[in-house]
Amino acid sequence: MQVGIMICKKITLYFLIILLISLVFPVSAETLTVYDTYDLVLEETTEGDFLDLVDGNGDATQTHTDTYTRLVAATTAGKYNQLRRVPMSFAIHSSLPSAAVIDSATIHLRGSQKSADLGSNISILITAMDPANKRSFVASDFSKISNTPLSDQIAYADWSTTGYNAFTLNADGISHISKTDYTIFAARHNWDVFRDSSSITWASGVYSGFAFRTSRYTGTTNDPYITITY
Repeated sequence: MQVGIMICKKITLYFLIILLISLVFPVSAETLTVYDTYDLVLEETTEGDFLDLVDGNGDATQTHTDTYTRLVAATTAGKYNQLRRVPMSFAIHSSLPSAAVIDSATIHLRGSQKSADLGSNISILITAMDPANKRSFVASDFSKISNTPLSDQIAYADWSTTGYNAFTLNADGISHISKTDYTIFAARHNWDVFRDSSSITWASGVYSGFAFRTSRYTGTTNDPYITITY
């Protein structure tokens, strides 16, 4: 009996020592910053109804230093002729330890312009995309998209055109981060993601959307980047 009591006391003392050590010498969180290494504008430009473009296969690409994720109205009443999605590739796996437990992650986009000619009830958010080649996108990757939101939304009024805008990743966004391959995040607007045109006020030849700077700028001071705390 006494032996059992002694063992219990030793075990209790051991855990008290471990607790004290953790309080005196807490394990500090690490923060990793990874810049976007490749991005491309993917478009559907075949004139049609709103959902025709949302459900399109993609028929064009664009390369820009500043790029819009936007919806453009055609000159034919009630029709549209451009929807843009902007995927970005991050080499997180090359820097994040395989055993890391991610606490939080934030994507930062340096805003440059915005337009609300089709209505200001538009926001921008992050989703996933699954291209065949994560380092070289093609037009048909437009349709290889997920509509699950991976971040919070930034409203039109809150979008900065003079500095960085921060998207906090949710649990799905954190789970999407790969430790073995490039991670693809796509910037899109809420009308596209939620397939909802109810707040759009159609007008001929104008658009609503958000512009941000891409990795095609020289250096990294304007590039999209992600910060990860683990």
